[in-house]
Amino acid sequence: MSDREVEEVEEIEPVDASQEIADKMLRGWTMLADYCPRCYTPLMRNRQRKTYCAPTGSSTAEVAGIVSATVLRKMQEVADLLAHTPAVDVESCHRYLACIAECAQIVQQLQRAMPP
Repeated sequence: MSDREVEEVEEIEPVDASQEIADKMLRGWTMLADYCPRCYTPLMRNRQRKTYCAPTGSSTAEVAGIVSATVLRKMQEVADLLAHTPAVDVESCHRYLACIAECAQIVQQLQRAMPP
């Protein structure tokens, strides 16, 4: 991770993006099955094959970068908890490890979703 401060994933209030989505579709954009993790609206792909969130205007690269950095930071927090958990507390260790594994899956999914 870089030294710059990483922005937290901030969920925004759900908005009615139907007009924006309709306008983009009329201009030849494609509505995807994937959704924005910030506002939960469907992602849109333009004719140049760039993917964006219609209401926020964020590219998937911007959103994925923010989500990935936040997930990695949370993984580190859980790893720190695990390091300070007594070895005899096996149940807590298993929960922490399961959380780290779930975070790793999220990052892998984001990496697969990113265009080459």
